[in-house]
Amino acid sequence: NTTLAEHLPNEFPLNTKSYLHHFNYKLIGMVTHLGEFTSCGHYTADVYSAKNRTWIHYDDENVGERHESDMRCSKDGYIFVYVYEPLF
Repeated sequence: NTTLAEHLPNEFPLNTKSYLHHFNYKLIGMVTHLGEFTSCGHYTADVYSAKNRTWIHYDDENVGERHESDMRCSKDGYIFVYVYEPLF
């Protein structure tokens, strides 16, 4: 048996053009889980603002900008939201 993690690249791509040549998707959101189990721990969210062309980090009442380079290094992503790039 294999797991999904075995099929993912080491760094999750923000743009999948290099992985999917027929379809172009852009990462616009990511939910991150910090903790040992999904039933407990802490969740944060990062959402791309097309209007401001920046990432916004939501951590409870703390909200602020996040650099794209920080997104590329995240290894704690739990849910990823992509949009078909021609619609973006």
